Amino acid sequence: MYGRWAILFSDELEFIAGDGFLPNFPASRDALNSGLKLVLPILPTATIIYMSPMQYPTEPRLVTLRLSANEVEQVNAITQVYASSFLFYRDDKPELTEAFRYGEHRQFQYHGHDWLDPLLDDLSQYNRWGKGGAASISSRRPYSESLEGNRWLDRFAGRDS
Repeated sequence: MYGRWAILFSDELEFIAGDGFLPNFPASRDALNSGLKLVLPILPTATIIYMSPMQYPTEPRLVTLRLSANEVEQVNAITQVYASSFLFYRDDKPELTEAFRYGEHRQFQYHGHDWLDPLLDDLSQYNRWGKGGAASISSRRPYSESLEGNRWLDRFAGRDS
């Protein structure tokens, strides 16, 4: 499949995981098209995102973003909406939201969220075609300052000079 992957990190607060997560993949393969998204917390320090927007720069295929504590709280609140019975955390016990207390898998209408959607838009439009080859987003968006592109992954893989 085509699309863009992102890994969200945080040094300030841990991500929680649940027995549900945000996907908007259709039940039928015939319905696959752009607009797909997935938000999957996998570690206390990382969350994976997949998105397939209508248009996006093809490179890089993977970007990274370091989130603040407030931003992690937003991701954790979204996770609680899609979870039903279980939340998993390491050290930072989450404050339970009203959505989680319902005890059923819930979802946002059209899986849209006023905080998450602009973040996904920024991640999908990230490119390395800025001035002097620097990372950029074509228009200034809320997360433009924080996007790190593949720099973290390059350092992790030992490709940073």
